Amino acid sequence: MANKITEIPLTETYQRKISPVDFCAIYSLMLKRIAKGYSASEVSFLMGRDDGAVGKLERFYYKTLTLEYLHIYTSILDDDALNGIIVSDRDEWHDINYQIVKTTERTVIRHEVFEILNDNNLRQLFNLFEPNPEYDKFKYSTSYEMGIEQAREILKSLLEGVSFQTPESPLDIYRRCRRICTYNSFRPRYVQAALNDITQSKDYPKLKRIKTKKHGYLYEKAF
Repeated sequence: MANKITEIPLTETYQRKISPVDFCAIYSLMLKRIAKGYSASEVSFLMGRDDGAVGKLERFYYKTLTLEYLHIYTSILDDDALNGIIVSDRDEWHDINYQIVKTTERTVIRHEVFEILNDNNLRQLFNLFEPNPEYDKFKYSTSYEMGIEQAREILKSLLEGVSFQTPESPLDIYRRCRRICTYNSFRPRYVQAALNDITQSKDYPKLKRIKTKKHGYLYEKAF
């Protein structure tokens, strides 16, 4: 297992101009994700998106933020789409300049967002912390490998049966594995890693990952 842990804090700074409404929605989604204990990568996976999709959203880099997107995101967290979404109390309807600072330390990741004022001073709006998932993989390496192995065994047994005859979403696959597994704290990252291994394997029966415009990545048995 590759060690991606940084010993020196890595700071990334971005500036984006978005509406206060979208800002509040993204902040609410981050709160929900961190409270659930999912990493940005895990949510991206469960949504059927590329690995960095949620990370881009949290840097305010997105095209549109629709109600459908909110529904998909929050359903992954077993939450209601509009429950807990913070509503902007600002009177302005124009977009606002924000500065996003993401600091990755050994054990934690810190997310800070500032409003860039007219005089170019910064006003801090939030400061969130979450565990660094790479450190968790390192600290709990045995549990991590055991989780992946159990996910791999479950997926292989499903693949040998009648599952995956039609394309299945990562979320449905994860939920099925979670019902079957005997491992405590069964994480989406275990299924994500196991699916990656199986789709790259030359063994039969084979599983393939397909990309769709509407549903993102799906998984289907290859005949």
